[in-house]
Amino acid sequence: MENQRLIRPLRIVLLLSVLTFLAFAPKGQDPIERLVTTLEKWIETNPQEKVYLNTDKPYYALGDTIWFKAYVTVGSRHQLSALSGAVYVELINERDSIEKSLKLPLTAGMAMGNFDLNEELKEGNYRVRAYTQWMRNAGEDYFYDRTFIVGSPYSNEITSKVNYLYKVIEGKPVINAQLNYSNDEGNVISGRPVSYKVIAHGETITSKTVKTDANGTIYIDLKNDKPENLLGAYIQTIIEADSKLKITKNFAIKTGFLQSDVQFFPEGGMLVNGVASRIGFKALGMDGKGILIKGSVLDEQGNHVADFESEHAGMGVFKLKPEQGKTYTAKINYPDGSETSVALPKAENTGYVLAVYQPNKDSILVRINVPPAMSTPINASLIAQTGGETIYATPLNITKPMTSIWLLKKDFPTGIAQFTLFNESEEPLNERIAFVKNKDQMRLEINTARLTYKSRENVSVGLQSFNSKGKPVAGNFSVTVINEDKVPLEENNEHTILTSTLLTSDIKGYVEQPNYYFTEETESVNRALDNLMLTQGYRRFTWKDVSSGLLVKPKFIAEKLGTVISGTVLSLSGKPVNKGKVTLMSMRAGILEGTTTDTAGRFKFDQLVLTDSVKFSVQARTAKNRNKVEVILDSMPVQKLGRNKNLPDVSTDITGTTKTYLENGRKQEEQLVKMGKLDRVQRLQEVKINAKKMQIESYAPQGAMVVPEGHADQTYMIENPETCSSLAICLQGRLQGVQFREYINEYEKIPFYPYYLETDMVPPKWVPMQVILNGRRQSVSEVADIFASNAIDAVDVAKIEVVRSNAALKSYFGGSALLITTKRSRKAKYDPSVVNFLPRGFNKAREFYSPRYDRPGINNQMPDYRSTIYWNPSVRTFDAGKTTFDFFNADGPGNYKVIVEGINAAGELGRQVYRYKVEGGNILTQQPPTQNTKEIVSALQRFHNKLPEEKAYLHTDKPYYNLGDTIWFKAYVFDPSYLSGSQKSGLLYVELNDDSAEVVRRISIPIKEGLGWGQIPLPAKIFHEGGYTLRAYTNWMQNFGDEYLFNKRFYLGKPSKNTWLVKSDATVNRVAEKDQVKVNINLMRTDKIAVGLRDVGIRVMEADKLLFKDQLRTTNEGDLALMFNLKEKADGNNIRIEINNLSKNELNQVLSVPLNIKRQQNIDLQFLPEGGELVAGLKSLIGFKAIAEDGKGVSFEGDVYDSKGNVIAQIASLVNGMGSFEFLPKEGETYTARLNRPLEVDKSYSLPLVKAKGTGLHVINNMESDLLEVNLMATPGSINADDTYYLVGTSRGIVCYAEQVDFNSSKVMIAKSKFASGIARFTLLKEEQPLNERVVFIDHEDQARINISPNKASFLKRDSVGLSIEMKDVNGNPVVGSFSVSVTDDSQVLADSLGNHDIATSLLLNAGLKGTVETPGYYLNKRDKQTWKALDNLMLTQGWTGYKWKDVFDEAISPKFAAEKDFRITGKVTNILKKPVSGAQMLISSQKPFFLTTAITDQQGGFMFTALPQIDSGSFFIQARTPKGKTMNFGEVEVDRQKFPPAHEMFRNKIMPWYVNTDTTQLNYVKNKAVLLKEERTDVSGIALKEVKIMDKKIIKGSFNQNGLGKADLIFDEKDIKESGVMSLYQLLKQKVPGFRVAYEDGFAKIKMNHYDVTISVDGRRIPLFYGDIPDPRVDDIKQDLEDLKVATLRGLEVMYSRRYTAAYDRAGFSVGRTIPGAGKTDMATFASSFGTNGGVMPYTSRRDIDVAFIELTTYSGAGWHRINKPDVAFYRPLPILYPQEFYRPKYVNASVSELNPDLRATIHWEPNMITDAQGKAKISFYTTDIPGSYTVTIEGSNMNGIIGSSRYKLLVPKPVSK
Repeated sequence: MENQRLIRPLRIVLLLSVLTFLAFAPKGQDPIERLVTTLEKWIETNPQEKVYLNTDKPYYALGDTIWFKAYVTVGSRHQLSALSGAVYVELINERDSIEKSLKLPLTAGMAMGNFDLNEELKEGNYRVRAYTQWMRNAGEDYFYDRTFIVGSPYSNEITSKVNYLYKVIEGKPVINAQLNYSNDEGNVISGRPVSYKVIAHGETITSKTVKTDANGTIYIDLKNDKPENLLGAYIQTIIEADSKLKITKNFAIKTGFLQSDVQFFPEGGMLVNGVASRIGFKALGMDGKGILIKGSVLDEQGNHVADFESEHAGMGVFKLKPEQGKTYTAKINYPDGSETSVALPKAENTGYVLAVYQPNKDSILVRINVPPAMSTPINASLIAQTGGETIYATPLNITKPMTSIWLLKKDFPTGIAQFTLFNESEEPLNERIAFVKNKDQMRLEINTARLTYKSRENVSVGLQSFNSKGKPVAGNFSVTVINEDKVPLEENNEHTILTSTLLTSDIKGYVEQPNYYFTEETESVNRALDNLMLTQGYRRFTWKDVSSGLLVKPKFIAEKLGTVISGTVLSLSGKPVNKGKVTLMSMRAGILEGTTTDTAGRFKFDQLVLTDSVKFSVQARTAKNRNKVEVILDSMPVQKLGRNKNLPDVSTDITGTTKTYLENGRKQEEQLVKMGKLDRVQRLQEVKINAKKMQIESYAPQGAMVVPEGHADQTYMIENPETCSSLAICLQGRLQGVQFREYINEYEKIPFYPYYLETDMVPPKWVPMQVILNGRRQSVSEVADIFASNAIDAVDVAKIEVVRSNAALKSYFGGSALLITTKRSRKAKYDPSVVNFLPRGFNKAREFYSPRYDRPGINNQMPDYRSTIYWNPSVRTFDAGKTTFDFFNADGPGNYKVIVEGINAAGELGRQVYRYKVEGGNILTQQPPTQNTKEIVSALQRFHNKLPEEKAYLHTDKPYYNLGDTIWFKAYVFDPSYLSGSQKSGLLYVELNDDSAEVVRRISIPIKEGLGWGQIPLPAKIFHEGGYTLRAYTNWMQNFGDEYLFNKRFYLGKPSKNTWLVKSDATVNRVAEKDQVKVNINLMRTDKIAVGLRDVGIRVMEADKLLFKDQLRTTNEGDLALMFNLKEKADGNNIRIEINNLSKNELNQVLSVPLNIKRQQNIDLQFLPEGGELVAGLKSLIGFKAIAEDGKGVSFEGDVYDSKGNVIAQIASLVNGMGSFEFLPKEGETYTARLNRPLEVDKSYSLPLVKAKGTGLHVINNMESDLLEVNLMATPGSINADDTYYLVGTSRGIVCYAEQVDFNSSKVMIAKSKFASGIARFTLLKEEQPLNERVVFIDHEDQARINISPNKASFLKRDSVGLSIEMKDVNGNPVVGSFSVSVTDDSQVLADSLGNHDIATSLLLNAGLKGTVETPGYYLNKRDKQTWKALDNLMLTQGWTGYKWKDVFDEAISPKFAAEKDFRITGKVTNILKKPVSGAQMLISSQKPFFLTTAITDQQGGFMFTALPQIDSGSFFIQARTPKGKTMNFGEVEVDRQKFPPAHEMFRNKIMPWYVNTDTTQLNYVKNKAVLLKEERTDVSGIALKEVKIMDKKIIKGSFNQNGLGKADLIFDEKDIKESGVMSLYQLLKQKVPGFRVAYEDGFAKIKMNHYDVTISVDGRRIPLFYGDIPDPRVDDIKQDLEDLKVATLRGLEVMYSRRYTAAYDRAGFSVGRTIPGAGKTDMATFASSFGTNGGVMPYTSRRDIDVAFIELTTYSGAGWHRINKPDVAFYRPLPILYPQEFYRPKYVNASVSELNPDLRATIHWEPNMITDAQGKAKISFYTTDIPGSYTVTIEGSNMNGIIGSSRYKLLVPKPVSK
């Protein structure tokens, strides 16, 4: 209390004294000011960075992955550093050599990465070191460095440990190492010879062979007078196991040569006689860790002065007031009873004692004591600083023995503060460091819903972050969750962001148990922390360096994200080359840059962001382009590797320390072995090879990795190496079992990489080989240089060895290997003007895999023994300070520990630990399949792995469009097994097909992580009015058939206010045994005025066939009525009426009105028994579906009769014509059904025949139940006891249930939780033969919950709208994902209120069923019993699109279509004999953009070009040369052309035109579009301007038109061609020629124009289509030929189709010599003769005459169509890849409406890639239009990891209230 009263006046006095002193001191002369300024400048020049690595676990086992996050901070406030752009992280073994090294990019001071502890490493003590290049200026002591254990879970038969004891032999200190050996069971190994050697600095100091004693121990005495000689030394032993394998063990020597070490540290640095001082001490044992000691201090006469006793970590403190003339000795007692004496530091007669106390929670007391004998006053200065930031500085006038200064703790940041006392000469006198604890850290709160969970249960964790003032704050965190029962660790030993950043990074030496000082806030902990400060030195800087004032330029510059490549160009005489040309190039990376040198010859390439495997060349030339220069690159000195400064953390008993952890790893290995799913590489314990040494006299010097002579599977000597163009080509096909294939990793693609077919895998798989050059393993980049960049000349290769089958060698090399041995005489070529080098680039971090047990399948069958349950290095809380994350627990019980560490923008650190308990029972786990079902399960898994499905979904902005619109879409491509983003395909094809099966537009878009978006404009020049199908698919999806492709139908209207509206109604009556169709039609204008008293032509059409025609006049009200008879076989689903306005003075109207013809007798009623068959005596559930003539379900009622006419069941449809009923079929009985409603028709429908015996499958799927009830049935005698029966359940292609069937226990209850939401398929199999099958729908209601909140309740015209969107999963956790948003005007666009086209309906329902599902949204967006029953009826009656069982068991089945990761061009080169040409040199180029690259053909003559540029127009030029580089005069270059799925005619799946039976919404849409197009309406009478006839004819200069110039039905001149904007002839004809198409008709593909067959000529000569030998060309083949013809050379196009103009052309019977489209080189006369004398009638048709049209093309040259016939050349025009454009969204400054430019948008807003943050939130904004009413906001998307969701929301834009 007394101290508290003194603080306030002391503060005022001190503040006034400092201000007074500073105010009157001459500027620049004040010592304290000069010291502070100097410190500030030093810190500004040398900012101190710190690195901390947060790892997922404290120790590891071989096979694990070390996951880590790096935090790089700077300054006293620990803010995330923006100084450095890269951090280096190294994994170092216990022999102080680097095993692995990473360079990671720093983003906002943070990076994440991982080290894989693969099995080629050995167990031992490892350390991880991290630093930036800037930190190297301060030295290695400032690096992050932590030691940890890596154990081995593999049994090697020997367990060992070591203990060290101190001895004295012959008066010299000796360390006695006691090495103990036991077996895996813990039994000692006695009497076994052990060979050992002691190795230091790479040299053997001593070696010997001894035997273990009865306790399994050997003893080794380490004699050496110089302890530093054994720093980093280790003992290596070899002992033979029971299996005769020799086991090698290494033991680190971690001890010194003193029994103990006790040091004393006077506070402030010195003892002064007459001044009482505190003395800190530290007692260390042999292992470098603190020990407990007691003792007393005696003076020189033996008088007792003081007692002392160590506390935590061997440290303590005592007080001593030395007296002049006396000396003091500490007498020390050790725990073993021994004693020793140590002299205390000598006390000085004069001097200062600087003491620091923290007596209160909020204040610091600093005292300066001087002896009474010192003369006063004394001028001095005191500075208190933290991390270079001056907290307090004051001059002192010491006038008495004790001077006290009180400071406030709140002014200091938490951490180490340095207090320094200076004399008036600015020399430091005393120094004291103290740890200040302040409340300036983040406070973190972690919570879960419960404290106890089950195994494999989902756990959602909430995290809140608050700053030091208690307010929510955004922060960046790393999270690890571990099972403490499997990873036990004393909490005091943990390394945390607090211990590293605040403590160990700022003091010298080793800190034992650093977390001890942060776990509790007690007096004993604070006392121990102050003892640490007394005994440990500060290491950030010395005042000597600072006060010198010398600003030394840092040796290492701060490295940014980009790599700098710099150097000097000198002449050969050593002079700088001014204005020299320097080129930096990398062919594989596609980098080509140039610069010039300055006067000093210096050059620099700046900010290149590189990956590790990119090799560069730097070439220099003089200004005159001469090469007589030398390039010298600047290089970074290699960071040296010092000894382990944390040697006390080295474990001498790894097995004992990690026993619990390793036992868990071994348990997992055993389970995997039992299941046959061992996923780790099995390590052979030791490779023992007895063979002759390799003869190396003629070989280059070899490293360790060599094959003894005769042990390779193949040794190959290259024959005639001088003829080899490259080493890869020389070896292709000559090495058994080896192929050179494309290698792709995350950094690059390598065209030639050796692969070996690993037959031990199921299925066999091509795996990359290890490549070893002269005994040294090559990196991926080096292999690329050897085989792709010709780094090694074939003439320099002495031999090639292949290791494929020798298990010992494969284990040694790490897999199958290809070894290259070069000749000793090999010399590298030297060109001083060129330097090849491999700069260090960034490594890429992998993503931590966390299983999801809410998914079906194999994950649930695998034992889960994870110790790291969850790792997430990028958890963020945003401004609200909140976030959540979730994961699934592992198997078994345990105590789980959640650790969160992180930092905020202010540099406030945070760490929080949270614990919860997991009970043993699990909720989702599934037992692995029994041995009996393994073959079935394995077959399904192999099939799924070989042919994994993909599914695509497109979200479009609207359901229909008008000409002139744009389709905006977002594409989602899924791996349907888990609804994760597909990793298989990188390209998606999107196309628009019209109803005539014509692909009007096809594009491709890039897909990344399953996502892509784009747009398709709909110009009237290309598109016509009608029905279209939007189709999307990947090339891989074609393997599964058309049913797997995404399809969406819509109508494309032609917006016009002058189009007549049609109301149509058709009825069918049966009159006189004929179907009489009565049609009532009403015609009106868009302004609702009747089209009265108009003459119209009526044509009734069945497809292209005319059924009836008439000429009628409308009534005053615009009504028409007509009747006609319909033939029995007429296709009622393809009937339409064409209405043509016959009034000459009116605008022409041609309206197409599809009719809905539904004849009762044509109803199709289908019966589908559950399980597939009706079996006598087995109760059966039968699904049925009634389909009307229009292809849609029809409601009905009826009865089922037996053969005697008895009614056995009444049936009635429930929804969409579907229903079901149960009955018991009888043997020998037949059953039929008749309809009672809608009309009783004299027609019966047969049920499937009843089988006398067999099996049945009945599944009960109750909506309320969590279980499926599966009933297995069999008739007597149908089950063979010798056969095996299985029940298999799959979902999304994943096996979720598989058991052998026992028909005695016929009921099986299966949890629905085993299956994912969607369609589940159950199959009853007899061996490999499916007997019964049933699909059911599982609905977990687990879609994302989407909440949309507008910024206000309603909006005005042209008002700004803000929407806040929040996504959560079914458990309430935030969903981070990608979503697409469309906002449409309800007055113009009908909203999909049922969700018929949303993402869930498409993926979970439509994509799993064959055919079209009517109103699919009905089944998923309602939740009642009727809907559930209707959904089950759908499952009974709709076909399933999945696999066929015969394919599952067919191991030879393979995909026909490859997955496309990116755009590539492939092909084949053959010789004149059609045999492949291996090693051909290929070149590909383009002009716009300029591009050129090369490739080499493989053994099959195949070539592949990847990483190609995007070409909007034009073609690639491809040329081949022989393997020797010569012109290829014979043979052919064939380019593989993309094969697309055929389009199908969709007339029968009709969509009503917008003007037929239209509603107000569609009408508004068309009318508003017409307004935007500024279309004028005709007057009330409908009279428009008379047609203006243009008498001038277009003349095509140089035309070969046989009718003469200007005489054609259609003429397009060069102006028309240029305005078309197209590139190819096909596109031009599609745009300009009405009805032009390529169609499959009359048995072959042909060119058509409406109903005309078309012949095309160029400059009077027919186009020789299919000049190549294509015997049966497809539609796409003809289209491709027409695409290959470019319009750039065309002057004009003329079309002749009327008899007036076609008569001049030869059209009679397709005369001899005419090449018909699609018939190869067959002439028409031969064709006609094959079908009789009537040459004018095509076969298989309605005996119609052929009308022929002629198209004449005229070129500028007049030379006709020319095709390059060179055999070594090919051209390829790729399908353009469309990149997305931004949707136009206006921004209104004011809300005034413009009548000239009204805003009538139908799509208000489109955002294809809205990303939700870690809280599942996102915001969007847009402006309203001029149309009041309401808008529909539609959101769809996914997190691409199992969660999908969609939602619709209404926004109100009310009409303004009139005043």
